[in-house]
Amino acid sequence: MYQTIFKTTDELEQWRENSSTVDTLTSLTQIETSLDKIRKMDTAIQQDEKKAAEVTVSPLLTEVTVSSLLNLLPKKDFWKQNKHQ
Repeated sequence: MYQTIFKTTDELEQWRENSSTVDTLTSLTQIETSLDKIRKMDTAIQQDEKKAAEVTVSPLLTEVTVSSLLNLLPKKDFWKQNKHQ
């Protein structure tokens, strides 16, 4: 992505230096193409990060749930014992 952004900045510099309409249109088209690539890369990165977060959170939630249940077991036994007294 860095390379695409760097390329886009070069294209912007070329666009500023253009003296003809044809060169300006060519530069703007190249800039637009580069920006589209950057948007697609950004979307792909965000989707990958979201998937990674889902995978990372799921085992953690399971671990927390099991841990919480294990912590409740001694309390449940305590209440059963006191209930019979």
